[in-house]
Amino acid sequence: ALFGDDQRIAFAQIRFSDRRVATWEMALTAGQDESTLGPDEEFAYPVDSATGCFADPGALEVLDAWDTEKLYNMMLDEMKKVYQHTRDWLLIDTPKGSAAVFSSGEGDGRYASYFGLDENDEPVLLVTDFQVIDWIR
Repeated sequence: ALFGDDQRIAFAQIRFSDRRVATWEMALTAGQDESTLGPDEEFAYPVDSATGCFADPGALEVLDAWDTEKLYNMMLDEMKKVYQHTRDWLLIDTPKGSAAVFSSGEGDGRYASYFGLDENDEPVLLVTDFQVIDWIR
């Protein structure tokens, strides 16, 4: 989203197929039950350093084995190459999968993700809402 000179990533999306989305459901982790939420509540992932991420489990395994400081510095260097005021991103390919790293809308906070499902309830895409744009959920 563009607000004057201020550019924000409003949504992050990873697409699994070209099929049409028929329904949406909140992305949950093991042990989360959407029926336990109040009317204005949602399960969300915490963001620190104003950076969100989608990653294959194998990519996380590879990246966890890296030296933390070297990984952090590599990510900063690569993200500077695509930096625009208030946003940047990075795609990391590893032998075991990929990770997409991106600025998170308004920065630190908690952000919910949603699966777009096709008519057979198969995942089409995963979207994180960074609460930049007001829309009816």
